[in-house]
Amino acid sequence: MYDSQLNDSQATWTRAVDSIATLASLVDHVVANSDGATATAWLADLQLASRRLDAARLRLVGLVDRSGVWSERGYLSPASYLRHELRVDHTAARTDLRASQELARLPHLAAALAAGLVSRAAVDRIISVGTRNPTRESLLPHFEEVFTDIAATQPFALLVRALTQWAEQVDPQSIIDGEDRAHSRRYLNLTRYGDGWLVDGFLTIEQGTAVAAALNATIAKTRRGAESKTDNAGRPNDDFSQLTDLPQAPGQARADALADLAMLACSAADLPDCGGIRPTVIVTVPLDRLQADCTEPVLPQRRTAASHGTPGCSPLPDRLPERAFEDCSAFVSVSNGPGTTLVSARTAQRLACDCTIHRLVLNPDGMPLDVGRATRVIGKHLRIALNQRDKGCVYPGCERPPGWTEAHHLVPWSDGGSTSIENLALLCSRHHHMIHESSHTITMTPEGRPKITKRRW
Repeated sequence: MYDSQLNDSQATWTRAVDSIATLASLVDHVVANSDGATATAWLADLQLASRRLDAARLRLVGLVDRSGVWSERGYLSPASYLRHELRVDHTAARTDLRASQELARLPHLAAALAAGLVSRAAVDRIISVGTRNPTRESLLPHFEEVFTDIAATQPFALLVRALTQWAEQVDPQSIIDGEDRAHSRRYLNLTRYGDGWLVDGFLTIEQGTAVAAALNATIAKTRRGAESKTDNAGRPNDDFSQLTDLPQAPGQARADALADLAMLACSAADLPDCGGIRPTVIVTVPLDRLQADCTEPVLPQRRTAASHGTPGCSPLPDRLPERAFEDCSAFVSVSNGPGTTLVSARTAQRLACDCTIHRLVLNPDGMPLDVGRATRVIGKHLRIALNQRDKGCVYPGCERPPGWTEAHHLVPWSDGGSTSIENLALLCSRHHHMIHESSHTITMTPEGRPKITKRRW
């Protein structure tokens, strides 16, 4: 009799598994021949079935655990047995075992999962938070129905919030301990990586919230400007549709916002100096390299009579081999940090638009002979006039204020362009970079205002 029932169960199980294969083929048919509305309806049905299958799966895992089959077959733990038999990683096997064990004492949650009312993710989160320590584990059954109702009727994020609040109220010391651990784990690394910088770190809740608030405020201001189709004087800009200013990905927007905030911080009056120099981005570039076409190659030569007059770069002096090419390259560094990094001539030209210039005369061995007085490319009074005229970034739709902008030379001063209000326009860092790398041009209107257009080929 028992063998007959077992055979019937096996046949039923085989038909059920075959039905899943049939369902998979039907999904292929829907994907090929139906629309999104049909797919949505099928997804809802599949989600219900998937949750019920999760409940069945955990009941089988529990049976494997209790039966001791894993020990009979020579395994040291049920997790090792499941990992080998089901070809899953150890974490997945342990998570299944833990869920099956806890659901045995949480009947409301187990019934909701079997009915397809809650997700496996919700079950795992309730168990993870509710059994973090003995205090929570002893109290969880008393709140099981509340969490089950929330998981069955509310978005997952609200369940997470409720669990966090519950944990803080019934087990406040563990929250305090968690905050202390987070504080001890805080770090921020800046690593020169390939053609840029890799930023990696971990912040406490307070630190991360403050950083997020500053970044979000900066991004929001940028996006509000992007929605505008008027120039800085409030007039409709007919050329906006001609420009190429693609929306930024969220990660790109945060990167630009962080750079803008760093620029504001460096300009703060109370920021401490280092070695007698205020925090400064330093670009070192030979004048003739700055004046050359940034896309043209330079063929440096050693100092010989025949090499004098090489276009684009002064002939190289005789010096140590490892420093043989320094005279023709541009480097960027910071005044309060180690090391220098090679940058392109185009980047050097962009940074030279609005900076402080030092004339530095070197001997053939690269040692300084004379340092000229620092001179601002854009003087204070000229900058005041620019702020008054442009009132911020002149790129159509951008509303960055003057304090967030750089003065751009329409004709580069290194090419003989004058440092006058007729040859200058304010641009934020993002659009200043865009102007230098794209086909956009800036001209002056008869009224003396800068106007950006896309060059027509």
